[in-house]
This record gives sequence, structure tokens and C-alpha cells, in this order.
Amino acid sequence: MIELLVVIAIIAILAALLLPALASAKDRAKRLNCLSNMRQLGFACHVYATDNNGQLMIDTRGQPPNTWINGQDDLSWMYPQLIAAPKAFVCPGTKNNVRTDVFTVAADGASVLTDLMDTSPGGAQGTTGHSYEILGEVRGNKVTQMFYNDYAEQYNELFLGAKPGPTRFWLFYDNDNLGVNNVWDEPDNHGIKGGNITYGDCHAGWVKNWKPHNDEFRISLDWAKANHSMRGD
Repeated sequence: MIELLVVIAIIAILAALLLPALASAKDRAKRLNCLSNMRQLGFACHVYATDNNGQLMIDTRGQPPNTWINGQDDLSWMYPQLIAAPKAFVCPGTKNNVRTDVFTVAADGASVLTDLMDTSPGGAQGTTGHSYEILGEVRGNKVTQMFYNDYAEQYNELFLGAKPGPTRFWLFYDNDNLGVNNVWDEPDNHGIKGGNITYGDCHAGWVKNWKPHNDEFRISLDWAKANHSMRGD
């Protein structure tokens, strides 16, 4: 009997040691799968640009030419011509889902998947909608390949006159709409730890909260810190 209790105690201790490591490995796998999705999104934009004079995305539906409105995260134009798998629009760290049998007639008359027209309103726990925001406008300029190459920061006091270029500008980022906007927190795809980014040149990477996120976000929108303080500054 004593031997059995000792064995049970040892098993309990081993489980307590191993479970956090297993959970961490599982989270890392989800981040990597999410990162793969975001590379696909970036690549799709550049494929689109080759046939559309450097335009990385469509115009926001119902708006004048060369217009993109941030916050209207319509990715329906990518499916299925540029990205055939609906799962590529969903971060595996979320409960988001893109239904392939629910359609909406968009402002331009196109019939598109409803769940690709915007991010999930319920954040990571939302069961409909996609998982990624697109940053397609900076200071009134629709983002294009030419924009990335030519634009110099006009308001960000740390980089005045500098050209971040496509390697620094964000193109896609993990949804941060629920909770505090423009900050990754608990309701978002990977919680408070950080999020994945696709940059203008198609490379993707993990960015931690708080300072790395805030600095990069302000570069990507050409925001002055004095006018746009952010949580964690």
C-alpha cells in the first residue's frame, strides 16, 4: 500500500512538472501555424499586386478608387482565387470559424463569404469571422508597393523623415479589436503575450507586448507618440 502511494505521488509530481511544458509547446505550435497563415495572406497580396499595378488589395467596397478604410477588414476578395483554404484565415489559437455556405452580397454586388468580410466580433472566443486585421491606409494613403518604397514618416517624432520601407510597415496583424483596441490583451488571438505580424515585404514574425508592439504600430501608422499614447508605453 505504501509503495502504491509513493508511485502515485511520483506520478503527480511528474505531471505537475510536465503539464506547463506541454501547454507551452501547444501554444508555440499554434503561434507557428498562425504565422504560416499570415505569410499566405501577405503572399496573396503580392500576387494580386502583379496583376493590379502594385495595388496590394482591392478598394474598400462601395468607396471611391484608391481608397481603403482601416477597420473594415474585408478579406473576402482573396477567396478562393488567391487563397483556397478557409482555414488560412483563422488563427488556430482562436475559436473563429469561416463558414463556406453563408454568403453576403457586398456593396459592389459581389457574392462573398460573410465570415471573410470582417474579423470575429467575439475576439478569440468568437465562433464566426476571420482572425486578422489588414492595415491598408496610412495618413490618407492607400497602401501599395510604391507607397511602401516612397513614404517617409511625417509625424512619428522618432523617425521623422525616415523611410521605413516594406520591411517595417505592418500589412496584417493578429486581431486586437476586443478588449483595449490597438493592444493585444486577453480576449485577442494569443492573449497578452503578443501577436503575429505580416510586413509589407511578406515576411512575418512574432511581436511581443508592450514596447515592441507600440513602437512598430506607431511606425506603421506614422503616429506621433505625443498624440497617440498606448497602454504599456
